[in-house]
Amino acid sequence: MKIRIALLLSLLVFANPVFSQDAVPHTKPTKKADIPETGELTGYAFLITKAGDLKPARLAVVALLWFPVARDAETSNSAGMEYRRNSVKQMQHVFETIKDGHAFGEDACRTELAGYIVALTDTVKWIAAQRKSDFNKKIQADEEGRFKITGIPAGRYNLVVTGYAGVNDAFWEQEEVVITAGQTTSVKLSSPTKSCLTQ
Repeated sequence: MKIRIALLLSLLVFANPVFSQDAVPHTKPTKKADIPETGELTGYAFLITKAGDLKPARLAVVALLWFPVARDAETSNSAGMEYRRNSVKQMQHVFETIKDGHAFGEDACRTELAGYIVALTDTVKWIAAQRKSDFNKKIQADEEGRFKITGIPAGRYNLVVTGYAGVNDAFWEQEEVVITAGQTTSVKLSSPTKSCLTQ
């Protein structure tokens, strides 16, 4: 009798939809695609003149170059590392040009500015040749020097901006821009790395 009651109870328990495995609410497994793996960057590039006027980087070129956290053979082949190598090479050339007296005054300023721009241009060409556009972004700022880049893989980046601000050619850089998945990072570039009067 006891066995029959125990068997009947076990049948009731497992037949009851509340306890049945089929009735347990399934939590839909989170797909990788449901988790945001990208973030966005908003920014504003401008120059403040000696008179205190604010001049936006109108329609400036904005480049975001991925820079690895780890240093190994694979990550050293990143756009951020390539830009650094190109910058060092160009600045050595600029130093030699100025040291040899081939550029001075405003010409020296423009020679240095050209070095930064060539380093960026060479890096953009390298990105295209290596097909590394997934992690690296290039856009144009608006008339007010503001920009927004979406769909950026989370990680560290070098941010580079080049263009006109008032009567100046200018070049802005910011290293260690951190993009976090699902979040917006905001930057303000107010002091150009180099600026020269437009010729």
